[in-house]
Amino acid sequence: MPGEMARFVREDSDAATCLVVTGEVDLANIDEFNEQLTRLVDDAHSPAILDLRQLAFFDSTALNAVVRAHRRAEAQGVRLFVWPSPMARRVINITGLESWLNLDGHS
Repeated sequence: MPGEMARFVREDSDAATCLVVTGEVDLANIDEFNEQLTRLVDDAHSPAILDLRQLAFFDSTALNAVVRAHRRAEAQGVRLFVWPSPMARRVINITGLESWLNLDGHS
């Protein structure tokens, strides 16, 4: 049974540029996820927030996209915060990237 399609919603404010992702990020929508992350970082002055708290599926493909976005943000002087869902946090912790990525306590 297919999972919930990913949904990407921008919720920018004066304080931060924010992308809220819900559903499942997988091979079927990774290109769109990458595009959304690129726009998030490019549009941000700092900080940028990637809100994954409602994400139902997050795997190594999605993590690679987040890592690329984090590197892009660093190169542009943008601080990217990731608010992970419990599943995303597990994947990030397993890879040992929790200390490198800016995980915020909103999960």
